[in-house]
Amino acid sequence: QLYGQFYGEWGPVRSVAAVTGTTPVLRWVGTPSVSGGQLQVEFEVANHQAGLTFELQRSTLLTGDWMADGAAQFAEVVSGQRYRATAPLGSASREFYRVAVP
Repeated sequence: QLYGQFYGEWGPVRSVAAVTGTTPVLRWVGTPSVSGGQLQVEFEVANHQAGLTFELQRSTLLTGDWMADGAAQFAEVVSGQRYRATAPLGSASREFYRVAVP
């Protein structure tokens, strides 16, 4: 008996697996640089997964619409941990950038 008058009964067997830390976390490293009309930023990835892809996005307003920068190129600096994004500067007088996992 469990809890006084209630009897415990076996239920169906279910297989479960705990998964932790699966969401990638991106963090800027250092200060972005501009040289020769190119923006260059480095970022680190925690919880890296095989096949992970990145997208550099830009906007003229922080609260505005973010657009993918199709000309952006990514290079691996430290395997599975640190990356560098390079893209041509836009024509706007001020732009904001972020890296996303699409």
